[in-house]
Amino acid sequence: AGATDEPYLAALEGELPSLFAAVRPQLIFFQAGVDPHASDAFGKLRLSSAGLKRRNALVFSHAREARARVVVTMGGGYPRDLAPDSVAYGHVVQAHMDVYRAAASANRQRQPLTPG
Repeated sequence: AGATDEPYLAALEGELPSLFAAVRPQLIFFQAGVDPHASDAFGKLRLSSAGLKRRNALVFSHAREARARVVVTMGGGYPRDLAPDSVAYGHVVQAHMDVYRAAASANRQRQPLTPG
């Protein structure tokens, strides 16, 4: 079994500030796959839905602070049970939707970029 929310998020929270400070990105490609979700059949991590939401929030928050634009790409999301009415299927689909909801929310909060 892979990492759960606490160690994963602690590592992310520990690395993102220094990464953003060192790189000072203007454009970020966020591969926001949901394969780290515990309900994913192939992912090696065991994150909860809340953990993935926190990951998304951390990335979008740092991007907003850096005034960087974000391109979101998706990946993963292969539920352990492929029946559309299964709990695992619902978790994975919801995790994909959560990424886009967080992106939309972050975009509404973003300050307009000024030329120059």
